[in-house]
Amino acid sequence: MTEQPSGDSFGRFIGLLLMGIAVLWMAFCGLCAFGMLASVFTEGSEMLGLALFVLVIAGAAAAGGYAVFIAGRSLWRS
Repeated sequence: MTEQPSGDSFGRFIGLLLMGIAVLWMAFCGLCAFGMLASVFTEGSEMLGLALFVLVIAGAAAAGGYAVFIAGRSLWRS
């Protein structure tokens, strides 16, 4: 007799796919924020407000990526 795979393999695949997308999403948010902060600090003028704005926007986007990662992990474990 052959054994049936336990769990929903399609749901596990979608969960793994979501986790991969979320990791890339968060990595690119970090790279973009780093690039923007590097360009802000090379300007030499008082650009602290813009630097904080970049960090807030990148943090919100990374939080969205983390939420997608958590959703993918819950699908992958089920």
